[in-house]
Amino acid sequence: MNVQYKGRQTVNSFGDKLVRPLEPAAIISFTEEEEDKVVAILEETGYDFNIFGEPGFLWAEVAVDGKEDYKDFMKEWKAGKEAYNL
Repeated sequence: MNVQYKGRQTVNSFGDKLVRPLEPAAIISFTEEEEDKVVAILEETGYDFNIFGEPGFLWAEVAVDGKEDYKDFMKEWKAGKEAYNL
């Protein structure tokens, strides 16, 4: 499992301007084997999230209000991981 912060994005990876800017999010990448634990931890945090995936690779986008809210989310995430001994 890996967690990254993505701030407000106004351009895509090709440098094209986005019509609707992407809001800040915590991006969690994980395997199919970890999915049940990740979903359980995310539900415990109380944050809104969406899960996306491709064969062999999944990720969750968690809506945060900015860097400070991301730090609060990470406290919840780490507590959840400890509860699952991860």
